[in-house]
Amino acid sequence: MKLIILLIFLISFIAESLIGKRFEPGYGVDETEGKNIARWGTVLILLFFIPGLFIFDIENNDVMKWMSISFFFTILGFQSLIEWKYLEGKKYLYSLSVMVISVITIFVSSLIYEQLTHTTFGEEMTELLSEDEQINEIKIVWFVMDNKEGYSSSSVSITDKDTISKLVEEPSEMELIKSNNVVPELDDGIIDIEINTDKSRYYITFTKGHANIGRHEYKIDKENKFLKILENEELDWKENNL
Repeated sequence: MKLIILLIFLISFIAESLIGKRFEPGYGVDETEGKNIARWGTVLILLFFIPGLFIFDIENNDVMKWMSISFFFTILGFQSLIEWKYLEGKKYLYSLSVMVISVITIFVSSLIYEQLTHTTFGEEMTELLSEDEQINEIKIVWFVMDNKEGYSSSSVSITDKDTISKLVEEPSEMELIKSNNVVPELDDGIIDIEINTDKSRYYITFTKGHANIGRHEYKIDKENKFLKILENEELDWKENNL
């Protein structure tokens, strides 16, 4: 999504450089008495938005979308106002058009991006398992990091059909975001899962905010429902010697 927004920014800048200056009156604000207002206004807008890149979670699609829309609306809206006040002709209408097109493009691109990258645990499990495939056993190894003792781990083997069904079905609405740049959070450890069916064997890895299902990486949006079930379910955990 960040690359898409950067591309939109570059296209807007190039369009302004190549096309915008051809509009009447054929010169820019920097050649009028409004040049200082335009420069200082632009600087203040940049100083307002740049810290947001470090304060807010720009990896979040919604945050990036609304920050970008706000930036284009503000910077191009300000430019249009200055052009309307200090330039003759209709140059300000061009800047307004670029602003509207940029905002709409970002919004639509964000919707398409969400459709392509957002999924659920249930949808991915449906892709992983065939319709007639039966799960016979789920093996779980939970690694936990201790600052003093290093890693410790516990494991459990689940064959009870009701428990298996609960582990697979209850987190089905858990929202996932496809990503190749996920940095796992290890606060609650690493959960390695082996699913044995009547046809094959599958592996899933969970951390608090990350999932690896099959060969795909996902960021967990909001709550890790699978982790919550494990924490609340009474399972026969056995400590392992590492």
